[in-house]
Amino acid sequence: MSAPEYFLSFEDRGDYLYTLITGQDSFSASLRYWNEIADEAARRGHRRLLVHECMTGQVRTREIYALIMDLKDSALKDVRIAFYDENAGDSFMNMLGKLAANFRGGDVRIFSDLDAARDWIASSP
Repeated sequence: MSAPEYFLSFEDRGDYLYTLITGQDSFSASLRYWNEIADEAARRGHRRLLVHECMTGQVRTREIYALIMDLKDSALKDVRIAFYDENAGDSFMNMLGKLAANFRGGDVRIFSDLDAARDWIASSP
C-alpha cells in the first residue's frame, strides 16, 4: 500500500473554516483535495474558507483550467476563499488559478502572508 499524496486538516474558526494541506501536489491530488474541501465546507455550512497550502510538486499550467472547470459547480462556487501557499515559487500558478476561478464566478484571493489572509477572511462579509 502506498502512502497518501496529501493530508488535509480542518479547523472551525467560527467565522471561517481553516484548511491545511500538506504533502505532494499533482493534478489528481488537487482534484481530490479541492473536492474534499468543498464537501467539508458544505457539511459544516461555511461560506468563508482559508486554505493554507504547504506542499511540494505543482499542477501544470494546462491543468489549472481543467481543475477550475471541475470545481466550478462544486460547493465552493458560493464560498469566499483566502489562499496562502508557503511555496512562493508557486505564485504564478496560484495567480493563474485565481484568475480562472474568479472568471468563472469564484471569489478567491491569493496572499503571500498568512496573517493577511486570516485578517481578510475573518473580516469578509
